[in-house]
This record gives sequence, structure tokens and C-alpha cells, in this order.
Amino acid sequence: MRKLLSLVLLILLFLSSCGEEKSVEAGKLEHKILTVEDAVEVEIEKESIPREFAFIQENKVPMSDDEGNLIRDLHLQERVFVYRKKGDQSLIYDQYGNRGWVSKEYLSKRFLQDIVDPQEGAFYGSYTVKDKPYEDYVKVKGIYISPLVINSLDEVLKRVENSPINTLILDYHDDYGRVLFPSQVAEEVVPAANNPVFQDGKALIKELKDKGFHLIARIVTFKSPLYAAQHKDRAIRYEDGTYLVSDGEYWSSPFDRQVWDYVLALSNEALDYGFDEIQYDYVRFPDSYDDDMLALNERNEGRTEVIQKFLMYMQANLNKKDVIIGADVFGWAAIESGDVTIGHHWEAISNVTDVICPMFYPSLYPWNFDGEIEGDPVAQPYKTLQASIRRGLERNANVKTAAIIRPWIQAYDYTTEQIYEQIKALSDAGIDEYMLWDVNGAYDGKGLLDASKKN
Repeated sequence: MRKLLSLVLLILLFLSSCGEEKSVEAGKLEHKILTVEDAVEVEIEKESIPREFAFIQENKVPMSDDEGNLIRDLHLQERVFVYRKKGDQSLIYDQYGNRGWVSKEYLSKRFLQDIVDPQEGAFYGSYTVKDKPYEDYVKVKGIYISPLVINSLDEVLKRVENSPINTLILDYHDDYGRVLFPSQVAEEVVPAANNPVFQDGKALIKELKDKGFHLIARIVTFKSPLYAAQHKDRAIRYEDGTYLVSDGEYWSSPFDRQVWDYVLALSNEALDYGFDEIQYDYVRFPDSYDDDMLALNERNEGRTEVIQKFLMYMQANLNKKDVIIGADVFGWAAIESGDVTIGHHWEAISNVTDVICPMFYPSLYPWNFDGEIEGDPVAQPYKTLQASIRRGLERNANVKTAAIIRPWIQAYDYTTEQIYEQIKALSDAGIDEYMLWDVNGAYDGKGLLDASKKN
């Protein structure tokens, strides 16, 4: 278990000192607050972790099995866990749980942090709950199933039969604030959200798992219009009292701990239904947010600081302590040194979440961006993804407990060959995971398989 008994004891000790605070269980929402310090200072049972860790000192360092076959190339500054040494080789485990041998010359305790623009209030030290490899980690090759196609799921799945796709990302709590399955949590807090698409969630989860799919619950966080509409006194507002509307919807405040508890309870409920992972989207401020807006910032926190604290709060309080937690960020967060004005500071998020999921969609990049791409990025999917993932890896090298990078890639408005060019750019950089985004579900699994064979 990645988050150990000591963390549970810490939480219980903290709660016992605060008589009014109680725990959150799926379907039973009560208020609870932990500080960022509580989430960070966790003692780990020494016998349950590797004896020591080290950092890779060069890029593309080969990690080989007992017979000398290449397992994967390791990245510069990537954290690995050393189990034993033999001659000039060290037996290590990587974050994914792979076991293999690496030449000692590439391993060192030396870590060179180079965060260009650290954000005030954010934590960039070793996040101790991530001090070990993940067990039974699934390298995701996934597709997003949107509400537009959820009722024709069988048809979508036929398109990816016998293909590389092994994962489905489903909206447990979608962009409009609605839930996928019957939700006692929503019924208690936002009854309007409890209008499920499927009445028997556990049956659907079992059916999909029987088909061999790994399942990720996408949970939209602060773009929560039904919650904001019902709790307008807590929604983001202008100084004159009118409500902010972004992406056509009201927004909840990332500073609002009651929203945190609602999201936490929904997350625990999704895990109870049988999802394998939790992935938070819209874990950010709206594009049009200004610091002088009314947003319940009672602790005078910064944007990056509060987004990071939210993710740490989820890490500390989910009922299933070893579940993988992902966070979606704009692809531009890998390029921009600051927080992209919405709280997406790459190092701050990567440091505390298990998986960071940048949206590397070429259609979201400007022409001639940052001197990397000449002309239209949409016309250059390989080069755009190549530049993006290189920046992401460089940023990951700035934090000791960096997240695994699992990018979203553009599947809409592209041919299968253009989609594969993005996958190949990631693969050439040593990234074996991706998630395809197309709200219309027009995925071509056979085409992707054929393209991979050609290349």
C-alpha cells in the first residue's frame, strides 16, 4: 500500500483534536479539512520501501532484464529505487514497478532542481507518499467515452476490438455536473445532478472489466455548474455580485473546501462502483478568473498553492489508499514557466499527483509557438508532440517525486495516420502511454494497429 498506516494514524490524530470534524464516506458527506502540512509530513515504514533511491544522471539510460534485454529507457533525473548491487550494475525498480539492471555510473543521489518560476505557497520537496514503486501499474492506452456516445458504447467498443486500446475513461462526474450512476452523494448535496445514464453501475463496470478494460473515472472538479447553481453564495462572482460564466457555465471556487469534500465523496463513490483510477479534470481556475473576484479565499491562498493542496487532500483522504490519482492539465503548462494564470504549474502538480495528463492537442497551440514550430501546429502533429513531451520531461526533471506522464492526444479532426504520428512522437521519447480524446467516439482501433505495424 502506497499510503501507509502511519498516514491513517496521522489523520485520526488530527481529527481527534478537532471535535467538529468528521470523516467523509461515499454517500455520506460531512465537512473535514486537512492542511498541506498534514498531507506532507508522513512517516513511512522503512521495511516496506526500497532501501534507497537514486536519480538517473543522463537521458535514455537503458534498463535491462536478467538476460540483458531492454525493458525501457530511463529519463534524466527520473527517480528509481535501488534494491541491490552486483559488480558495476544495480538492480532497480522504476515507478511503474519494472525490475531491471542499470549501470551504476548512471545512478546518483545528486539531484539538480531548476524550477524557473516557483509559485508562492507551493510545495516542491519530496512528497513522501510517493516514495515507492506503484504496484500492478497499467500502462494506459485509452479512449475517452463522452456523454454523447455513452448510450452507444457497444458500437464504440467494436471499433477498438483487437487494437492497442486497453483502457476506457468514463465521466463519473461530467462537465455539466451530472453523475454517471445513481449517486447518494449527489442526491444529498446536488439532487439535480442525480440523473444517471445507467441505473446499474456495478453491472456495467463488471461487463467492461470482463471485456478486459482498465477503467478510469474522470471527475470534473471546479467546473461544477449544478453545484454552483445550487450554492450560488459559494460560486465565483464579480465584485458587483454577478456570477462568473466561463465555458458557458457557473464555476465553483477552488478555494471552497466544501467543494473539495463533494468531489472527494464522489471519488470514493466511483471507487465503490469499481473504477480502477480517479482522474481529475478542470482542476483549475476558469480562464477569465481575476484575483479580485469573490471566491471564498478565506486563507489568502495563491492559485497554484490551492490547486496543489486540493490534490494532496484527495491523496490523503480517498478510502482506497493505493489508488492511482491523475490530474489533467493544459499542454501549454509544459511550455509556460508560470501557472498559465489558472493554477496549472507543472512542477507543483507533478510533484504531488501520481499521473499528470497534459492535453497535448495541436489545435490548442498557437502558430509558431515558442520558436519550436514554424507555421500551424495542427499540420505537424509529430513535431508538435515531440516538442511538447520534451518540455514535459524537462519539467518533470525539476522535482524529486515527479508524476508519470500520460498525455491526452488529439483524435478529433485528424486522420488515423495523424493520430498515430502523435503516438509515435511519444513513443520515440520513451512515453508508452496515451489517451485519445474525441467526444464523438469515432475511434479507429484497427487503423491504429495497422499504422503501428507499418512503422
